[in-house]
Amino acid sequence: MKKFIILLVGILLLTTGCGKIGKKEVIRDLNKKIQGLKSYYVEGKMEIINNEDVYKYDVYVAYKNKDLFKVSLKNESNNHEQIILKNKEGVYVLTPSLNKSFKFESNWPYNNSQIYLLQSILSDINNDKALEFNSKDDSYIITTSVNYPNNKDLVKQNIYLDKKLNLKQVLVLNSNGNAEIKMIFNKISENNKFEDDYFDLKKTMETTKVEEQSIEVSKIDDAIFPMYLPSNTSLKSQNTISKDNGERLILTFAGDKPFVLVEETISKSNELEIVPTLGEPTILLDTIGSLSENSASWISNGIEYYIASDVLSEDELSNIITPFIFSRTFEEISDQLPQQVVIQKYCELSPAQLRMHKKLMTEVQLFKEEQETMAQRFTQSQLRNNAEYERLNGNIVARQTFAQMLADSEDLLKASESSLSKQYLTGTKSSKVELCIELVKSII
Repeated sequence: MKKFIILLVGILLLTTGCGKIGKKEVIRDLNKKIQGLKSYYVEGKMEIINNEDVYKYDVYVAYKNKDLFKVSLKNESNNHEQIILKNKEGVYVLTPSLNKSFKFESNWPYNNSQIYLLQSILSDINNDKALEFNSKDDSYIITTSVNYPNNKDLVKQNIYLDKKLNLKQVLVLNSNGNAEIKMIFNKISENNKFEDDYFDLKKTMETTKVEEQSIEVSKIDDAIFPMYLPSNTSLKSQNTISKDNGERLILTFAGDKPFVLVEETISKSNELEIVPTLGEPTILLDTIGSLSENSASWISNGIEYYIASDVLSEDELSNIITPFIFSRTFEEISDQLPQQVVIQKYCELSPAQLRMHKKLMTEVQLFKEEQETMAQRFTQSQLRNNAEYERLNGNIVARQTFAQMLADSEDLLKASESSLSKQYLTGTKSSKVELCIELVKSII
């Protein structure tokens, strides 16, 4: 009888106390599994979902301890491939079809969530003390918060593991619970042996097979305008500058949130070109660009785009960039617009306002002459990251904006957050506002 009781107790211990795996054990073992890797290689599929549009990428990731990463993202629709490379020299975004590499002073990939990197996914798990854990028949599901600074609407992710703790899928969800990014892991091989030059910049560029048809544009036939603009902000001027192998279009937007948009034709370089770039590498739906506190740049369909402002926040820049991908030319939407009726009314500036306007335009011209002098000494790539050139840009945009405010109403100058704007007040009433009031009264 005693033997039977002892045997029964032993069976109960085996069935109830052993082999039970919960959240604590899964996270512990997952840390041990990933942190113990000296290298790994991943193949998978990534989807970026924007309303009804889905951008599909073939993803290939290579990692070698310590801090060597190579991430290849190939757009399935056009075979456009870009590579994010981190080695001892820095962080690069390679565009093989243009023979260009953009070098970043960046802490990538540790500065935000990365859906295709094992370390990043593990970091999100470890950093979320309020994560959710669910165990299914054949899988574990871990839900954590995420960190995507360029898209604050992305708030959490579902991480799917099989019972052997192999990563199978990650879904990044917005605040409505809808998936906006999806990554399927088709293959993960551990502790691979990579050659010493596998993460070398030149070697990577030389060995990458270009499968896409390179688009080279020599002329900008239609300017592309953002679909989103901050309130009280509009196009002020549009200038086209010819260059040796194409054109550069400069769009200046004035108002409460002034900024400059540059659209420039781009062609393939004969020699590998390394371009110093501000900001962080950022996936912008169909391409990888850069996003900093006050500027953003990317390349799409043979055109390089660059936005800069000393007023817009990083969130506001993101709001302009994302819908910009879906922008249309005037010709594409003109048949959808009602017939426009234009009635011209002219408002005269006061003598004091005319003098102030002349002063502003003189200052703008002086700043432009300084820029032209710098343009003779530096290339366009160098100017893009030149702090003095950006300061001149800011001064030009500010004074152009002040001139517009002066013509509209000096109340705008008074209300401006810029202390500089107060220097251009004349104390004169706005004839434009008075005329507008008269027109409204005549209508009602």
